[in-house]
Amino acid sequence: MGLDRGDGRRQGAGDRESRGPAAADRHQDLEHCFIALLPEEKRRGHKELTIPPRAVGKAEIAIDAKGLTRTFGDFTAVDHVTLSIERGEIFGFLGSNGCGKSTT
Repeated sequence: MGLDRGDGRRQGAGDRESRGPAAADRHQDLEHCFIALLPEEKRRGHKELTIPPRAVGKAEIAIDAKGLTRTFGDFTAVDHVTLSIERGEIFGFLGSNGCGKSTT
């Protein structure tokens, strides 16, 4: 696999010439690795986004669902799911195609 170096050449996962010897120490998560693999002109000026933790305590509930069930004939895709999603919280359903994520 190779990524755009910005000079017409490709940079593979093992090519660390533009990142220095301490690259492994600096690149601890996916975002850092992605930025490190960008060509220098695209990395220049990058500022890390810091998202503060959400406050603990009183939370405004944006979505409150209780006892959701979704069946398709004899098949129960979702069975008595209850959830509360606070304002500002990111939430997603994971599952295979046709398991009831959208219709629930």
